[in-house]
Amino acid sequence: MDWLVEDLLTVGGVSLLSGDPKAGKSTIVRQLIRDILRGGNFLGRKCKQGSVHYYAIEEQVQVLNSSFKRLGLTD
Repeated sequence: MDWLVEDLLTVGGVSLLSGDPKAGKSTIVRQLIRDILRGGNFLGRKCKQGSVHYYAIEEQVQVLNSSFKRLGLTD
């Protein structure tokens, strides 16, 4: 297997994260995005560095930008 996130997500795969409203799904996904973009570790698992497509159709651009800025992502 070619892992994007070691033993969790495969390269080229499609994944779905679901849960109750306000459970922190967006927060954890944004952290995952940061770790993939930087090639870091996510929940103790190595990430292959790469690009990410993130579709946040129900969120305001200002909120997203602020959240990513707090995570150190400014580009």
